Amino acid sequence: MSIVPKVVYPIHDYPAYEPRDALVITSKAVIPAFGIGLTYATAMERFRHFRAPLIPSLMRVGKESFFLGSVGCTYQFVEVAASNLREREDGWNNFYGGLAAGGLIGVRAGTITNFVFTSLLFGSILGLSRWAGGIFGGLSKEDEAERPKLDGSQSDFWTTRSRVPLSETISKVGEGRGIFYPSGKSAAQSSEEA
Repeated sequence: MSIVPKVVYPIHDYPAYEPRDALVITSKAVIPAFGIGLTYATAMERFRHFRAPLIPSLMRVGKESFFLGSVGCTYQFVEVAASNLREREDGWNNFYGGLAAGGLIGVRAGTITNFVFTSLLFGSILGLSRWAGGIFGGLSKEDEAERPKLDGSQSDFWTTRSRVPLSETISKVGEGRGIFYPSGKSAAQSSEEA
């Protein structure tokens, strides 16, 4: 029995990053963002001012829907731009997009405290939701089809390997520093056995 604990570590084999076009993706997000903003603004206008005249009511709905649509487009643009700059697809991109969108909402409130709080709140919620598998609880069917199937030698974020074959360790680290192939075997013989 060894005193040294068994090392368990995650293996991250990220695929090569492919840049995305921020303007095209943001332009695809314009209609859903403004649609959600228009629906929300119309509902809130009817709740607040039920018997208001039509023209002032439409002006308030237009301003509110434009603002909420811009928040959605800001989030999408910053998220894609961050992923292009960092060349990674992870939760930090959503965090940066949430910071920008929350900051836009906080600026409207007019105080520094609201600006900082809403930007951190939105960034944290969106970043954590992406890190935990997305808002709807996981990958869509298209993403699962594109995702490479992992065998025993690979791993993703949620799985770990507790034991790595010696030949793989030596091929990554190299011989020396106390790490050698078993006595009497060469690198080729050890890799054939593994």
